[in-house]
Amino acid sequence: ATLYAGNAVIESLGDTLTGATAIGQGAVSAHALGFHVERVAPLSVNGDVATAWFKITGVGIDQTPVLTVFQLKDGQILRQWGFGIGLTEPFANAVTP
Repeated sequence: ATLYAGNAVIESLGDTLTGATAIGQGAVSAHALGFHVERVAPLSVNGDVATAWFKITGVGIDQTPVLTVFQLKDGQILRQWGFGIGLTEPFANAVTP
C-alpha cells in the first residue's frame, strides 16, 4: 500500500502536484536539491482530516514553518495542503474543486 492515493493532490507553497507518481518524483527531486522536511509537532487527526506542523530547510529556506492539512480516504492521503507562515496568502491553497 502507498501513503498517497493514486489520484492524490498536493497544493503547497504555490505548487500543485497531482497523482502519487508525480508526488513521489517531487519528493525525490526536492531531496536531491537539498530540501529537508521535519515534523515539529504531533499529528492531530479528526475523522478524515489530519494536521501537523513541519519545518522546511534547504537552499534559500531557513526553517520555514508550514501547517499541513491532510484529507484522508481509505487509509491514504487524498489531498494535502501546505500553508507556509509568511509565504502563503490566507486561504490561497484552500479552494477545492
